[in-house]
Amino acid sequence: KFFGIKYLQTPFFNSYELLQEMQKACPWMLLHTVVGREHRSLGALLHKPLFSGRIAPVAIRWIDDEMGYGLFSQNLIAKEAFIGQYTGLVHKGGRFGKKMLNGYCIRIPTKFWSLQYFVMDAQNAGNELRFANHSDAPNIRPFCLIDRGLVHIGFFALRQIEVGEELTFDYGRAYWKYRKKK
Repeated sequence: KFFGIKYLQTPFFNSYELLQEMQKACPWMLLHTVVGREHRSLGALLHKPLFSGRIAPVAIRWIDDEMGYGLFSQNLIAKEAFIGQYTGLVHKGGRFGKKMLNGYCIRIPTKFWSLQYFVMDAQNAGNELRFANHSDAPNIRPFCLIDRGLVHIGFFALRQIEVGEELTFDYGRAYWKYRKKK
């Protein structure tokens, strides 16, 4: 309530049809080949945390007027530990339309040849991970998890993260294509 956003433990789909459409758009290579083995096995292993909304103990803190808020660890986090799933409202878009709806959107991988894509939009609804800022030297990374044919965007620690350390990830080149780094 303080931030004016709705808290979501898991991604939100406006309809069952949209969820089914996203499942059908899941990349074939991730679903059926050795390329996706780790994505599928981690998705199955993390099934309960994905659907319960479990997230590592974190705190949202004010940084300054330029950065705004950030996400900070409350406990020591081990290297490669699961931090949580990025949540938001799932929207459908086209490859030749808007590139990014807002700064809180993460694109969800789809089939290579698909003209449709999906984004997880946490601007108005999401979880704590929406407060993770960009860094060129990040300490967490996004990774696609496949559970029951659905792509989830999970975050994992790249190294041990100390108590009180800010959690950051690399937003990627596409994010900065139309923005300036601070």
